[in-house]
Order: sequence, then C-alpha cells, then structure tokens
Amino acid sequence: MVPTAAVILRMSPRNSRAAGCPRWPLALAAVVPLAGAAASAAAATTVIVPRISAASAWTDNIDLALPGQTESGEIWQLIPGVSLKYDSDWLRTNLDYQVQALFYTGGQHGHDTYQNGNIFAEGKLVPDWLFLDGNAQRTQSQVDPTRNNNIDVIFPVGNIANTTAAAITPTLRHRFHWVQMEGRYSWGFTHNQDANGVGQQPAPAPPPRCCRRFAYDQQDRAAVVPYYPYLNYALANSSNRDGSFALSSAEPKAKLTWSARYQRSETTYTNVNAPRYLNESLLGELGWLAWPGLRLLGQGGKESDPRLGVSRGGLDASQWAAGFDWSDDPQNDLRALAGKRFFGRQYQLSWTRQSRLLGLIVNYLEQPTTDANRYLPQGFNNPLNLPGVPQFSRLTPDVYVLKSLNASAVLTGRVTQVGLVLTSERRIYLTLLGAPVTSPIEDTQRAVTAFGSRRLGPRITAMASVNFANNDLREGAVAQYKDRRYTAQLTDQVGPRTSVNLTFNHFQRTGAQVYKANMLMLSGTMTFGAAGAAPGAAGPGIPGAAGYAQPLPGAYGAPGPAVPPVGGFGPQ
Repeated sequence: MVPTAAVILRMSPRNSRAAGCPRWPLALAAVVPLAGAAASAAAATTVIVPRISAASAWTDNIDLALPGQTESGEIWQLIPGVSLKYDSDWLRTNLDYQVQALFYTGGQHGHDTYQNGNIFAEGKLVPDWLFLDGNAQRTQSQVDPTRNNNIDVIFPVGNIANTTAAAITPTLRHRFHWVQMEGRYSWGFTHNQDANGVGQQPAPAPPPRCCRRFAYDQQDRAAVVPYYPYLNYALANSSNRDGSFALSSAEPKAKLTWSARYQRSETTYTNVNAPRYLNESLLGELGWLAWPGLRLLGQGGKESDPRLGVSRGGLDASQWAAGFDWSDDPQNDLRALAGKRFFGRQYQLSWTRQSRLLGLIVNYLEQPTTDANRYLPQGFNNPLNLPGVPQFSRLTPDVYVLKSLNASAVLTGRVTQVGLVLTSERRIYLTLLGAPVTSPIEDTQRAVTAFGSRRLGPRITAMASVNFANNDLREGAVAQYKDRRYTAQLTDQVGPRTSVNLTFNHFQRTGAQVYKANMLMLSGTMTFGAAGAAPGAAGPGIPGAAGYAQPLPGAYGAPGPAVPPVGGFGPQ
C-alpha cells in the first residue's frame, strides 16, 4: 500500500477598516501530495504548539504625521498562532501560521487583520532517487519606499501589500560511484494584493474617498514618479518556472573536485503589462586541494545578458571567477571569489564561524533577479522579513542586478549577549516598465543594528537595540531619507510557557520624509504544549524562543544575520 499525505494552508485576510474600498478574495491553498512506502508509527514524531500573544500600546503619533500634525492613540493587538513540525523516514514538514488582529483608537478608529505564515514539506517518493518539495508563504511587504511605511505592520498608515508565494519542486537526485547527479524543476507563483484598498485598481480611476490618503495625487506623480504611477494601483502577480541540472564529483573532499550546472529561470506576469523574464546560465567549477583545509577554486561559463532583452534568454555573455574555500574545522568555513559577469566585476563571499563565545555570519551575493524570483519560497531556508532589522521593499516587475550583504557578529556570555548586524541592498535596474534603462537608476539601503541583552535574575531579562538605515532611492533627492530606531525592553518569564514584556520604542525619520513617534507597549505570550518548541513563542517581536539573537535565513536561502528582538509586534 502506498499512502499519500496532503498539507493545506488557507489564508483569507480582511481589512475591515477600509470600508468602501474594493476588496478582492485572498486565499492560499498549497497542496503537496507526497507518496512513499509506509513508515512505522514509532519512526514519526509530531510536535504541535499553539500560542497566543496580546499587546496594548500607546503612541504619540499614530499616523506617522509631520511635526505639529501628530495625534496620539492606542493600539491593541491579538495574535493567535500555531507551529507544527512532523518528521518521519518519508516526510518532514514545518508549518508556522498566525493571525494578527490590530485595533486602533484616536483618529484611526477601526481595525486591521493580517495573516502570515510559511509551510515546507519534503517527501521521498523513491529513496535516494526521487523527492518532492512543497513550499508556501504569506508575508506583508512595503509597496512603495517613497511613502511612509507601516513599521512592523503596527501603524495604520497603509502602503502594505499581502504577498503570497508558493512552489512545488520535484527533484531527481542520486549519487553514483563517481558522480553526483541532481535535476530540479519548480512551478510557482507570487501574488501581491494591496491591504489598504489601493492595489489592483485601474490607474486612471481615482481611489475611493476612504483610500485617498494612501494614493499619489497629481503633484506627487509629476514630481516624483512620472513614469510608473500605475505601480500604486496594480501590483505585479507572476507565474514562475525554474529548472536546473547539475553533475559534480561524488567525493567533496577529494584532491580534485569538479561540477557543471545549467540553470533556467522564467517569470511571466499575469496582470500587468511587463515583459516575460528569462535567464539562463551554464557554469563549471574546478577545485584543487592545495593545503589541508584550503581549496583553490576556478569558475567559468556563459549566461544570458538581460541588457540585450530580458525575454531573450540564451547564453550571450561570458562569466568567470577565481578564489578559494578555507575550512579548517566544521565550525569555520570561508569562501571568497572574484571575477567578471555581464554587469562588470563580480564578488562572492560566504563566511561562517562559531567559537565558544563568537558567532559570525557574512554573506555577499551579486546576481540579476526580479522581485517575483526573490519572494518564491526556498524550502527550509525561506527568506524571512526579519523583525528589527531594516528590510528594503519595492514591489515592481523591473529586472535589476542585486548586490546584497548580510553580516552579523554575536558575542554570547553566561548572562550577557551583544551583537552587530550589517545589511546592505543595492538594486541596479536594467529595465523600467519593460524598457531598457538608458541611464543609471538605483535603489540603495544600508543599515546597521547593534543590540545587547543581560539576564538580571532567574526570570528577568533586559534588552536594548538601536538601528540606523540610510535610503537613497531611484527617484532622486525627493526620495532620500534616514531612519533611526531605539528600543528598550524588559522581559519577565513568569512561567515555563508564559512571558510578559514591557517595551519602549522611538522611531525617527529625516530627509524627504519626516516624522517622530514614541511607543510604550505591554505585551504577553502564552504557549500550549512543549515549552519553547514553537518559533515565535517568546513573545511579540522576538523571533523565536531559542534566544535573543538566533541565526535566521537570509535572501536566496543563504544564512542570514542574527536578529535581536525589538519589541514591535509585527509578524515573526
């Protein structure tokens, strides 16, 4: 008998505060049929951990308004959630899901509801040969970085889209006596829907009265973004097809190692007038063990040149790189390469180091991509919106070269932990509304976050963080601004499954956008089931119960920075 397992995640967010605005049904149903020979019940483990968080906050600027126009208000929040983990010889599944209900007073009477979560399932269809992965996630994203953003989805100022992405990937993988083979093909989609009634509307039509404060007026369009006003109305949805085939040496520690990989990525937009994106790459690599722990690397191949046409594909441009991989023990690995691609010089860097006190993670990558590709789930290494660390977001179908840095260093003692996180994202656009870019157009965000925590007793922990972000956007001087955020928090672990937090936040933005806001919040979290087993169980804004700064995945599945809690109550 061959059993079949199915995992379904359904999400239907509402935004009742924007009454009268157009509403569109939102649902995500990710069904992953996984088949395999029957495994004994004793070999499978299942952990289900429900949780609930509640918070009450006061702020002196609920609208993030200009100085002199501020209004205070209260915000209440309720977050029920659940985490599930299942492991057997044939199937492993991770699920985390929560509903975020926000209630406002002051000038913003009403409420918002958001849903966010992620699921990953991996099954063995034929042991050592055929596998099937299923991924789905729902997150909230900033639509337009030139407008005031909704910090941690707390303040009711709009500019938020619900992003749903899912993919299913059959994989053929086998190790022969002398070669390792892997072939993958993935079907997926991304769907963006504005959470405040602006998205998905025809560009010429004015938004309903209730939503006008979220929309660009004519002066904004003329002065800021004359060439893409429709992006505030129609958020790009896409279908994605990605495939790869690779052969490599079977023994990764051999004196001479080799690999060859062909990759193809295709994105088709389903609701906006944007060209299909097609990119191909053929890359070979040789490695030579020159010294114990030190391997010299050389890469070469061909790839598509999007400057000749983003829908063209093909292998038009040469690429090469040279460098090394140094791994003297399992706790230290450094890989660095430099070379040339169609956009000029290229650099690659990956470094992880773990000692008794220090944890270090550094990742730097450069590659052409689109938002649709970046939002696709990446298995157990899903990219996440990391609470407290500034993340850049602009929902666009444009093609760009991404240059991304994520680096963190964390020192952990017996009762004290301190750390530093550096992030940088640079987007060099190759197209604008499907047309080739004739002059340099870039988005850049650089940010630094410092944090520390100290255990003051068996139950009390004090935490603090500060982060700075500089934003230099493609609209020019009218879209350059700086963000500052300061956080202090006390946590009382009143029981094995219950915690209470008192948090103070100060938000400040200067430049093209200006506001200041203070927030005082009292929050608590209770988990049910295995204590500390659920991600996010430590309380709102704290990414996981495992500790103050735990490594979380970064973009494209690469290890990301350790993340401090910041006391916000956005999605975890």
